[in-house]
Amino acid sequence: MDHLPSAYSDKASISPTVPCLALEFTFQYPRQPQGIEGFLQFPSQHGYELKVLVDRASSDRKICSFLQSWLFFGLLTETFARPNYSLERDDFIQSDNDGDSVITTKALPRYLWYWLAARTHEYREDMIELEKTVDDCLRLAHSILHSINQQRRQSSSCEGTKTEWTVEARILLSLSLLGDYLTFARGQLKQYTTTTPLYWESAFLDEVMIDAGWCIGELSTLRDECNLSSRYYLSTMNRKSLGKNHEKCSSGITCHANQLDYRTYETRHAPDCADPVGCEEIGPPVEDLVRAIEQGGCALVETHGSRPPGVIQYGGTGGREMPYVAISHVWSDGRGNPWRNCLRLCQLQHIQNLVNNLYEPEHWPVPFWMDTLCIPVGREHTKSRRAAIIRIAQTFRKADKVLVVDRSLQLCSTDSSWVEKLMHIQYSPWMTRLWTYLECRVSRNLYFQLGNEAIFSENLEDQLVQYKRLVEISNTLRKLPEERLDSSPSAIQLVRAISSAKPSEQTALYSLMPPQSDPVAEELRQGALNLLEARKEYYALGDIWQQFLGKLGHLNDLDDDNDDMVRVDIEVYNVCPVTKHAHNSVASMRGKLAGLVFEQLTDMPDIQTTRQGNTIARLFDEISNGLRARTTSWLDDETVCLGALLGVDLAKIQEIQPMGWWWRKRLDRIDCQKSRYPLARKLGISFSRWTEACQRQRMKCFLAQIQDFPLSIIFWNAPRLGSKQWTWAPRSLMHRNLGSEYSFVLGTGKLGSAGLEVITTAYKLSSSPHQNITRFRSKPRRGNNPRPSKFFHNFYSLVIADKSSAKNAIIIRPAKPTPPEALRYAWLHVEFLPDDKTITSSSESRRTWQDYIDSGIIDNLAIIYQSNFGILVQIYNIHHETYLVRHVRLVRPATGSREDNIPTASGTWMNRRGVWCIA
Repeated sequence: MDHLPSAYSDKASISPTVPCLALEFTFQYPRQPQGIEGFLQFPSQHGYELKVLVDRASSDRKICSFLQSWLFFGLLTETFARPNYSLERDDFIQSDNDGDSVITTKALPRYLWYWLAARTHEYREDMIELEKTVDDCLRLAHSILHSINQQRRQSSSCEGTKTEWTVEARILLSLSLLGDYLTFARGQLKQYTTTTPLYWESAFLDEVMIDAGWCIGELSTLRDECNLSSRYYLSTMNRKSLGKNHEKCSSGITCHANQLDYRTYETRHAPDCADPVGCEEIGPPVEDLVRAIEQGGCALVETHGSRPPGVIQYGGTGGREMPYVAISHVWSDGRGNPWRNCLRLCQLQHIQNLVNNLYEPEHWPVPFWMDTLCIPVGREHTKSRRAAIIRIAQTFRKADKVLVVDRSLQLCSTDSSWVEKLMHIQYSPWMTRLWTYLECRVSRNLYFQLGNEAIFSENLEDQLVQYKRLVEISNTLRKLPEERLDSSPSAIQLVRAISSAKPSEQTALYSLMPPQSDPVAEELRQGALNLLEARKEYYALGDIWQQFLGKLGHLNDLDDDNDDMVRVDIEVYNVCPVTKHAHNSVASMRGKLAGLVFEQLTDMPDIQTTRQGNTIARLFDEISNGLRARTTSWLDDETVCLGALLGVDLAKIQEIQPMGWWWRKRLDRIDCQKSRYPLARKLGISFSRWTEACQRQRMKCFLAQIQDFPLSIIFWNAPRLGSKQWTWAPRSLMHRNLGSEYSFVLGTGKLGSAGLEVITTAYKLSSSPHQNITRFRSKPRRGNNPRPSKFFHNFYSLVIADKSSAKNAIIIRPAKPTPPEALRYAWLHVEFLPDDKTITSSSESRRTWQDYIDSGIIDNLAIIYQSNFGILVQIYNIHHETYLVRHVRLVRPATGSREDNIPTASGTWMNRRGVWCIA
C-alpha cells in the first residue's frame, strides 16, 4: 500500500504487492457512483450472500476478487467519482515486472486533497450528501471486514494457523487499510456532518507483527493508541534485532521485556568492546559522590582514556557552575549496576565520547551525569541516595543538554526519514519507562543518539511545519500532464490555492530594508531574511503555478478568499494517519504544557505557586496521558517521579518505606504461580495487599498534596485504591487504558476531607412504578438520508449491533420534575462497561441491574456522567446539598440497537445541583 510512508530500515515479511484480481471476473463495480443503495445491493446483484462472503473470504480467490471489486474499487468510486474529481480507475492499477496487474495507491492522497478543495468551492447540499454516502459505505465495509477478521482469529486460535501472506491475505489487508485511511481522512475533513469513528483491524497484520518481534502485550496497547495504517507501518520495523525476551508478556498488559530482576542483572559491554574478557568495571570514588550530594549539589563525572572517572560537584556549597550533559537511558540495555557505582570501561569510554561529540574539542572532556555512576548505592548511603533522587528533576532541568542513549535508536540510520526516526523514538524501550518521561519532559535541550549522530529534538519538530505539505502537494501535481490537471476542476482549485503562497506584507517590507543601526529593527530585518531563505521553495510556488494558470487561461478565475481558505486547510489538516501519529509522538514526549512546567517549576517550588485556575489539574491530566502504558521495575518509584514533576514534598513520600526486593519478588512469584501452592489457591490468598502496600500509601500521600484534579479521573477505567475516601482514585497512572478519549470530559474536581468533590451532570435512580420488562428499540436516524432498504436494516442488526446481555443494561425513564429534553437520549439506555477495571470485588462484578432493583439498592444509586462516560455511585449521605457517594462501577450508553427483557428504573435529573463527593 504505497500511499503510506515506508521505512528505510529492515523490512518485515509483508509483501507490498497486492494483485488486482477484480479485472479477472465479470463483476466489476460500475464506474459511476451508485449511492448507498447501489453499494448495498452490489453483492445480491451478483448472487452473493453476506455470510458466504465472510465465511470464504480468507481462502477463496474468487470471493476475494469480488470483495476487491466491491470494497476497494466500489469504495473509491462512491468517494471520488465526482465530476470535480475526475476519478481515473487506472490511477490505482499498474503492471509489475512480470506484466501482471497489481494495485497501487500512490494517487490516493491526491484525491483526498481534491476533496479538501471541493469542501470550500462546492455546494453545501452536495457535500452533505457525499459525506453521508461515504459514512454509510465505510460502516458497511468495516462490518464485513470486522466479521472476516473475527473468524480468522477464531480459526487461528483453534487450529494454530501459521502466518502466511497468501494472495487472499494481502487483498483483505489492503481493503482494511483503504477503509482505515478514508475513515481517518473523513474525520479530518469533516465540515457539515460529524462521523462515528471506526476502528479497523487485521488479524493477518497482528500475526505478522508477532513474527516481526512485537509482543502480544505491545499489540494490546497498539490497538488502543494506533490506527491500522500506523500499525502496518510499525510492522515493517524489525523488532527482533532488539533481542528482547517476551515470554512473560501476555495480552491485556504492557510489555514486560524491559522489567529487571536485580538478582540476575549484568552490566554489559559496549557493542564495539575490543576486549570483553579484560574489560573491567570502573567507577568514581563513592565518598566523593556522597560529599557532593551532602553539600547540596549534584555529582558529575568525567573521564579520559582508561582513567577512573573523577567527581565534580555542581551547585551547592562550594560547587562549580558549568555546562554538563545528563544521560537518559534504560537499564535493560545493560548500562545499569544495582550493586556498585561502576560501568564497564568500554561503556564508560563510549558514553564519554558521545557526550564529547556534542561540543567542540576544546571543551573535552565534558562532564556528565548518569544515574548508574552518580546516585550512590548501598544501605550505608541511603540518605544520600534519597537526596539525589529528590533532585533528579533539577539535575535534568539544569543540564545544558540531555542525551538519550538507547540501543534500539542507535540501530536507526541517520538517513531514515523523519517519520521513521520519530516512530523509532515513539516505540523505543526508552519511551516505555517511567523515569525517562520525567527526564525528557523537564529537559531544555534534548538530543537523541541515532546511529553515529546525535539529533536535536527541535530539528525533528521542525519537520512538522505545515508549509512543507504545500510543497509536497505541488510536487505531486507537477508530475501530472497539463491536460489532466485542466480537466479536473478540483485540481485547478488546488493549484489556485498553492499559487496564493507568498510572504506576508510585513515580512516583505522588513526584508527590503537596508541594514539598520537600531538593534531591534536590524533583528526584525534579519528575521525576515532568514524566513525568506528557509521558505524559499514555498514562496516560489506562487510564481510557478501562476504561470501555469495563465497558460491555461485560469488566471482571471482566482478567488483570493476561497483560495486562501483552501491553502490554510492544506496547512492545517493532515490526511495521512501515519504522519499524524508521528506528529503525536512529539506531543507525548514534551507535552503541550511543557513550557509552563519549565518556567514555573524550574527550581521545583512548592506546588501552591502553580495553582492558577485549573493549571495544576491540566498538568496532572497531561502528565497522566504521558505516563500511559509506561512501566517501572520498582512500582514504588511512580509517585516519586510524579511528585518531582508536580513539585510536591518528596520527603513525605519517601518516608513510606517499601518492602525489601527479595521479599517482594518471592511473594510476587507465589501470586503468579498459585498452582504450586494449593492452599493459597484454595483460600484465595493474594499477597499483593502486602507487596503493593507501599505504593498504595505513597499514592495517597501524593494525591493528598495535589488536591486539584481533572474531572475525567473519575471515569478512568483503571484499578482504584478502593479504600475509604479513595474509591475514585487510580492505583497507578501508568495503566494502559488511560488515553486521549477522555479529552472531551471538561471540568475539575477538588479533594476535600471526605473525598473528591465534583460538580457535573447526574441523575438519581429509583424504582420504576412500572416494573414490567421493556422492549427497547433504537431511535430513528435524523436527517434526509435514513438507512435504506430492509437489507441494510437486517445487515446492521446481524453484524453491527452489539448483542450485550439484558442483565447488563437498563432503561431509564425520566421522572418528574425532570424535563423530557433534560436527559440526552443516549443516557436513557445504559449498560455496564465491559472489562471494568474499577470493580474492587468479585461479588460486585456479578451483580446485575435486576439485582440492584430486587434488593432496593437502586433507590440509593445515581449515575454521574459527561460526554459518553459515566459512573454508577451509591449515595450514603446528604450534607448541606453535598451528596456523599461511593464509586460502584463504570457505565456507558448501551451500544445495542435493540434489546429484549430489559429492566427499567426512574431517573431524576440533577442539573448541576449540589456537589457530588466521591469517597
